Formats: sequence, structure tokens, C-alpha cells
Amino acid sequence: PRRNRVRQGRHGVPERLPGQFFGKIVELQVVQAITNRGWTVTGLEALGAHADVVALSPQNTLHSLEVKYIGQETGHFQIVLRALAGQPAAGVGSPYGAINYLLFRVYEAARRLQQSSTSRIAVIVIDALEWHAFEAQLEDRWVRWDQPAFLAADGEWARFLQNQRARYPRVDTDLADVVRTLDRIWVLRMDSQYECALEYDERPAGAAAHRGR
Repeated sequence: PRRNRVRQGRHGVPERLPGQFFGKIVELQVVQAITNRGWTVTGLEALGAHADVVALSPQNTLHSLEVKYIGQETGHFQIVLRALAGQPAAGVGSPYGAINYLLFRVYEAARRLQQSSTSRIAVIVIDALEWHAFEAQLEDRWVRWDQPAFLAADGEWARFLQNQRARYPRVDTDLADVVRTLDRIWVLRMDSQYECALEYDERPAGAAAHRGR
């Protein structure tokens, strides 16, 4: 899709786009990114597939992709940032809280893919304006993806996680096991033109990560 036909606000989209609709736009940008890399999309959740995106890699392997977006349009993340910063206005917040939040989103994606019989990929798309909140932690590998665990953070993170236990009562005990059901974790950076660039390609089973660029 041509982005300038969709976006009308800060990124060319309405400032208050409904979260679910915006998420579908991000999924389409992921579709464009992988097709540019030679993948063939065979299904979309919007059209009845079991995952956000189902696609065949250039190596002829079928993958199920679950897409999670972190950025300005996700008010959820802005609330987290404000809470972690202890401020009424949005801020960068704790670097520990930020990487914990990214790991939590990976966990959510992994749970969504648990019933998939194909290779499973969690796709985390981070808006370029929020990239700084995660860049150092990703570069320095704060998370061991073969043994993922939340890092110690402040009380605000603890309160956020406590609220999530209503949805995921076993998050404390099954975090690592659920994340390890993934075959890969992709972290993409999305620029102001909606272009998605693969920055990290992680393998929770223990293989070393490599930069996507």
C-alpha cells in the first residue's frame, strides 16, 4: 500500500487512530517488508488465517508471524512510559522497565502462536521515535533470549505487571518456557515513512543473534 494515502497526522495517520485499526496498518507494513525480502504471504488473520501473517520464506519454510507494535500510537505504551518516569507527561522512563515491556510483548506474541504448527516468529515493531528507549538494551543484550527473564525495576513496573497477571496469571512462572516456543524473534524499527527495517533476528533456542541490516 502507498503510505501517503493512509497517513494524515504526525506519521501521516490521524492522531487518534483506533489501536486495533492502527495495528492492522502495521501488519501490512510488515507484509511489505518481508515480501521485499523475497517472502510469499499465504495468509492474513484479517482474512481468516490463524496468525497475523502466514508466509513462506525464500527457503520454502512456512512461518506464522504475530506482530506487536510499540510506539506513539499505542497509548498503552505511553501510559507505561509515564508511569515508569513517575511523571504526568510522557517520558523515556526506566531502561529496565522499557526492556521488560518489550519482553512482555514478545511473551504475548508467543502465547498467541502456541497453537501454530508452523515455524513461529514474534515480530516487535518499534516506532523510530521510541527506538532510543530500547536501543542500548538490545545492543548490549540485556535479555538472554534462551533464558528470558524480567529485570529488576521500580515499583511502577511491578504494578504494571501485577495488572497484567489478571490476563496472564502464569506469566511469572512460564515466561521463559513460552518465549522459547518461538523459533525467532524479530525486532524491526519503523521510520516516519512507515518503512520497517529488521534490526535484530533472535533465536530463543540459543543460536546467536545477528543484526538484520
